[in-house]
Amino acid sequence: MVATPRTTALAPQLALLAAGLVAIHAAVFWILRGGVAEVGADAALAASLADLTLTTGALAWWTLVRPGHASWRAVAILVALNLLLGRALMPAEMSGGLLWAFAVVAVLAEGVVSFTALVRLRRVLGAWRAERQRGLAAIPALREALASVLPRPLAVAAATELGLLWLGVVGPFRRTPRADGISTFATYRATPWRAIVGVALFLMLVEGAAVHLLLRGLSELAMWAHAVLAVYGSVWLLGDAQGMRLVPLRLDEQWLHIDVGLRWSTRVALADLRDAAVLVRVDDATLDLRPMHGDGVLLELAEPVDVVGPFGVRKSAARLAVPCEDPAALVRALRRQIEA
Repeated sequence: MVATPRTTALAPQLALLAAGLVAIHAAVFWILRGGVAEVGADAALAASLADLTLTTGALAWWTLVRPGHASWRAVAILVALNLLLGRALMPAEMSGGLLWAFAVVAVLAEGVVSFTALVRLRRVLGAWRAERQRGLAAIPALREALASVLPRPLAVAAATELGLLWLGVVGPFRRTPRADGISTFATYRATPWRAIVGVALFLMLVEGAAVHLLLRGLSELAMWAHAVLAVYGSVWLLGDAQGMRLVPLRLDEQWLHIDVGLRWSTRVALADLRDAAVLVRVDDATLDLRPMHGDGVLLELAEPVDVVGPFGVRKSAARLAVPCEDPAALVRALRRQIEA
């Protein structure tokens, strides 16, 4: 079967776009930083401008617009961002006949990017508030809001990454929401994942310090690259643990909102809930949402429900194993709602 433009997979196209952009920026970096002496300032600026506009635009059209994943506006924004990056790479001492043209185009690009960001930011904030009013937690609401202006796979990935970083930095200073056993139910003590994260962070700290000292005498670039990756990985792990602590299960008159940190997210209509029981075992037909197992509740649904996982992974099941610190209380509350 031949894929139509609308059915072409997005992931391979994004990989091709990313590889092409890396090659373009590497070429521009060499031209502006090392090739000026060989080709001259005017030729270097002209080649850089062509790569950052024509080559990038053609690549974006081939990978995004032609398959139907994005519109021409996305191409314009990408070209504008490339021009801003090119201006940042330009040596301060560079001069040439085309320098003024490059600068003017970069300034115009900055205006395009700023205007687009402002317009889309207002749209994203409005969509985020609307999703919060529907009962979604902050990060799932951000995911849906970003999906209103970005392709869904990109929106899910961006919301996950931003959520992990935000929770990793701010989460430790926020209080744990009170789980009252009526409308909110904690999940973070139901599994041993938090303890495992604590051990992992300690080992990363010790190992990171040792490797940092080792690389210090070998390569300054490798030393700082390792430091950045170690800090980023630590924040990522901490954000994952804080997400489970700060986002409990939430029950209202119509829905059970299930957010297992930033790992899994869905909501179950109580009208579709057939039964709820304290989890004893998990069979092959059950989708297990518990990190590292632990205590939980088994939900049996009339119809399969879609569950969104890390970075946009989607699964569907009619039986869910949900982590819960007090599974008996959740079962009682759900059965009261079913009977009502």
